[in-house]
Amino acid sequence: MCYRKHKTKEWIKKWYLAIKGTAPPQHQVFVSFRGSDIRHNFFSFLKDALIKNGINVVTDEDAPRGKPIDENLLKLIRDSRIALVIFSVNYPESTWCLDELVEIEKRMELKMLDSCPIFFEVETCHVKLQAGGRSAFDYNLLRLEHEEREKARRISKKAWEDAEERFEGWRRALVSVSSRLGLTYKKESNQATFVNEIVEKVKAMLDNVSSSLIVPQHQVYISFRNQEIGNKFSSFLRAALRRSGIGI
Repeated sequence: MCYRKHKTKEWIKKWYLAIKGTAPPQHQVFVSFRGSDIRHNFFSFLKDALIKNGINVVTDEDAPRGKPIDENLLKLIRDSRIALVIFSVNYPESTWCLDELVEIEKRMELKMLDSCPIFFEVETCHVKLQAGGRSAFDYNLLRLEHEEREKARRISKKAWEDAEERFEGWRRALVSVSSRLGLTYKKESNQATFVNEIVEKVKAMLDNVSSSLIVPQHQVYISFRNQEIGNKFSSFLRAALRRSGIGI
């Protein structure tokens, strides 16, 4: 009897691992960053390290073309469970980055996404807009707002009002996301060590993602004859599937 029970558990374990190994990734990590600051050095190392650790990482580079790019970006963010936001000095000179950040904050408020700010050679207080316009980060944001305001003013009063509302959203998202517990990279930091810290941070965040937030992508229907399978076997099987997040 003990031997049969052991064989049953072993079979379930092998079957469970086979399903788990072929199932699509349930968690996706979106990375928001300013390409001109880090694309060809720091980010390349970081992305490679995340992928080597089996992390499903996506960026705006993965947005498919053919539809408006902003629509595709929103979908990438909404399909993600973790967002890494790499704040650098030129981050707020990009409407693209700031609009990504607004969507990230919205998903955070819905508790559908967790975020980790990375302060790359920029002070935390500057990203929180606490420098009173005296930092390069502040200056880049103010310059962008001025440019966008002038564009909107030439279009219509409604466009100008919409632009002002957009700026408020940017600033709210900057303060909200940068207030989360994150990691700071300074010029004297060791890049390899810092990349490893980010990878470990992301892995820990993924481990803590609540299964209640995951919308099952597939449901598994099980058909069996109870007299032949038995209650114990079916109970073990259902428990193993549910632990893996598979809807049955």
